Amino acid sequence: MESVPAERRPTGVLTRGRVAYAAAVRVISWNLGFAIGFKRTHDRAWHYLAALDPDIALLQEVVPPAWARDRWTIEARPLQDWGTAIVAKPGLKLQRRPDADAYSTTGTVGLADGTELLVASVHTQVGRASPQDYNGFDPQAVRRPRQALPHHNDIAYAAQRERVQGRRFLVSGDWNVARLWDQSHPSAHDADFFTRAEADGWVECYRLFHPEGEGRTWFRGTDAPYQLDHAFCDPATAVHLAACDNLRPSGRDAASQRPRAACA
Repeated sequence: MESVPAERRPTGVLTRGRVAYAAAVRVISWNLGFAIGFKRTHDRAWHYLAALDPDIALLQEVVPPAWARDRWTIEARPLQDWGTAIVAKPGLKLQRRPDADAYSTTGTVGLADGTELLVASVHTQVGRASPQDYNGFDPQAVRRPRQALPHHNDIAYAAQRERVQGRRFLVSGDWNVARLWDQSHPSAHDADFFTRAEADGWVECYRLFHPEGEGRTWFRGTDAPYQLDHAFCDPATAVHLAACDNLRPSGRDAASQRPRAACA
C-alpha cells in the first residue's frame, strides 16, 4: 500500500479522548493538500475524515468526492480558489453565504440551542497581495502596522472581520502565517497578525488551551515546526470550547498539514 506524506495534517477541536460531551459539536479544520501534489491519496484522506466523524469540517485544497456528498452537506469553492469547503452533518442546516471571496467559503449552521454560528474555511497564499486582490479594501486600512502593503492573509482577515461583526463565529483554515516565522524572517512581523486579531476580540482556539507556544501543523522536510493553520472564534463561543488539539493521523492517512480538532 502506498504511503501518504505527512507534511500537512488536520487541526480541530477535540474532546481530548473523552467519550462525554453528548451535546458537543466536533469541528475539524484541515488542508488536504490537493493543490500541492496529494491527488492520489485524496480519497483516502476523505475516508480518514469520515472516520473522525466531525459535525463540521472546514477544509482547504479539496475536491469533494461524490460519495462525500451523500454523507454530508457540502459547500465548496473551485480548486483555483484554493478549494475551500465547509462540510456539515445535515441536521446542522448549513447555509452558504452569498458574499464569497477567493480566500474562503463562508456559511452558517444552526446549533441545538438555537444559536446561529457563522463558520468559514480560509486559505490564503504566502506573500503580499496585488491590487487586483484587494477586493475593494483600502490597502492602508487593512495592512499590518509594520508592513507597507497588505498580505493575502490581511485581505482575507479584513473580509471575515466584516462578516463576523456582532455574530457568533468560528473561522479556521490555512492562513499561512506563523509567529515562529519571525525568528528567521524578522522583517515579516507575522506576530502583528495575531496581535490585531486579539485586539479585535478574536480568540485563537489552540492558544486558549496551549498558551505555551506553537502547535505545529506544517510538516515538510527540514522546515521549522510552523503553525500555519489557525482557528478563531468570538469570546462567547470560546467559553463553550471543551478542547482544541492537533490530530496525528498515520502516515498513510496524512496530507502535508496536520488536522486540528475542536469540541464546543
